[in-house]
Amino acid sequence: MGSKQSIQPPMKMPWKDRLLLSLSGLHSLARRRNGTVNRRLLSLLESYVAANPKPVSGVCTSDFPIDSSRNLYVRIFVPSDPSIQARLIPVIVFFHGGGFCFHSPSSQPYDTLCRRISCETSAVVVSVNYRLAPEHKYPAAYDDCTDVLRFLDSEGTRSIDALSNLELDFGNCFLAGDSSGGNIVHHVARRWAASTQNWKKIKLAGAILLQPFFGGEERTESEIRLERAPIISPDKCDWAWKTFLPDDANRNHEAAHVFDSIKEGIKEEFPPALVVVGGFDPLHDWQIRYYEALKEKGKQVRLVEYPDALHAFYVFPKISDTAKLMEEINGFKSTSGTKTRTENLSHSVCFACTSIGWGFQGTHRPLRGPPLFVIDGSHVHLHTFVPHMHTSLTYHVSMSPDGVYFYLEYTPPPPPAPASPPVPEPSVPPTPVIVISDSDDEGIILE
Repeated sequence: MGSKQSIQPPMKMPWKDRLLLSLSGLHSLARRRNGTVNRRLLSLLESYVAANPKPVSGVCTSDFPIDSSRNLYVRIFVPSDPSIQARLIPVIVFFHGGGFCFHSPSSQPYDTLCRRISCETSAVVVSVNYRLAPEHKYPAAYDDCTDVLRFLDSEGTRSIDALSNLELDFGNCFLAGDSSGGNIVHHVARRWAASTQNWKKIKLAGAILLQPFFGGEERTESEIRLERAPIISPDKCDWAWKTFLPDDANRNHEAAHVFDSIKEGIKEEFPPALVVVGGFDPLHDWQIRYYEALKEKGKQVRLVEYPDALHAFYVFPKISDTAKLMEEINGFKSTSGTKTRTENLSHSVCFACTSIGWGFQGTHRPLRGPPLFVIDGSHVHLHTFVPHMHTSLTYHVSMSPDGVYFYLEYTPPPPPAPASPPVPEPSVPPTPVIVISDSDDEGIILE
């Protein structure tokens, strides 16, 4: 085991971010020893941002109530680029962190983070305001976030003005969250995977877990070594679990200690996962254990580690690792979403559009003949004839920040019937030719 050490931010941080980091511990002032939160004091310590329908950093925001009786609402982040109205837009449902006890979609760090994710991924981000502990213990947060997903699945978006002119690609939906929000991503994804037949249109293409909040009764090496890390510490984590879990539960409860349930079995439909960890996060070892548990069960999972990163490093927008993380999220969204759509197509082949012709599995062949474009809402269909394939094909366009992709749906023609073996001509004896001379010789028969 490593020795305890006082941790200083190892990455280069602008002075404003260092000031924000130094103030991050103020939330601890609102924690009471009896496991409750001084909400009035917390409201004075935290900075909030109102929704703004006008573009800020390339994104417009609006709030929409789902269930006012439990203050369940979503903040919607929509890229202001008008070109998004001409294509299907992926959806990222985001669950904020805060140990199940703090923050909301209007908290300044999370408004900024979701705004940046929406802008850089060209996706609609739906950030959920779920009920907080200790006023609402397990499983309130999981229930609220699942209910928002159900709302999106049940045509509820038609009543949201900010989304009325957009074609949302619910077949290309992602769950994302950080810290306790990453924990929620896992549990909501499991609920979805356990009942996919009951969902009308939501198809989870991926799960993005940013430094997810998992734990257990044991102390890991990273928890001991990084006991004095900023933002979170083992003591703060213990307090958060106590406020969230049932009164008679310890940290080996399935909400925190997810590894046994993964080992016992996780549905095949559980979406591909991106797990992000930081080298200076006390939760590092639990997050690695989560990645390894999914990998051991044969799940599609990608691990991205930032060796110098503290917990919640992504709320500091100026550090280089935050920019790298945005690239990772965008790449994961593009590859996981494209793969999911392709797998859902019957007899599908993916084509990439070029200025000269079409690329087909690495082979470039030009098209001949005039193509015919048919526009149907936000969908574009291309009909053309490909001589070297001797058939007419229909392409369906899907646009993303990485390029324009066309998907071909077709039923391969039946193979030609095998040629019949040649029928031999019947054997006919040769016709004799008789030559008769004028002489007295006998006639000569020639074959």
